Amino acid sequence: MLQRGENNFEPAYWEAAINRPDVRRHPYSTGKVRDTISQFSPPVRFGKVYRKQLLDAKHVHVMLFANALNIDTDSDARTVTKIDIGTILGRRFSVRAKQFVLATGGIENARLLLSSNKVPAAGFGNGNDLVGRYFMDHPRIMSAKVNFKKEWARNKLYDIKYHY
Repeated sequence: MLQRGENNFEPAYWEAAINRPDVRRHPYSTGKVRDTISQFSPPVRFGKVYRKQLLDAKHVHVMLFANALNIDTDSDARTVTKIDIGTILGRRFSVRAKQFVLATGGIENARLLLSSNKVPAAGFGNGNDLVGRYFMDHPRIMSAKVNFKKEWARNKLYDIKYHY
């Protein structure tokens, strides 16, 4: 549904798949750093790509421009009873379901859980004070090698290969 590549996360597989002999992995001899593969989908516009399936689904109701404001629970804060919804124009309503899926992203999931504090004062699901606490982004390392063409070089630096 997200239009990702193959369900394979082995670096050697992707080295062969891209067929780029100029791309080499860094040799990490200590074993403390390892290569991993992440896959990011292109921006899939579900309303365009899956419009027919969404319209035909008996148990799916699509609500555009409706924001989850609060997760309501039972008195023990163990079961979600409804989600309070609001629109930018001020309309408010609730949604009840047998099952709920919280899929609003790393930051927004934590924000919604923490702000849903009507029953548990620390926020829904935050009994150990850990919701959002260890959030981190995906660190990236950018590296490049620049070889200046002779006609672009200044001050006779064209013999030097720069590594950043």
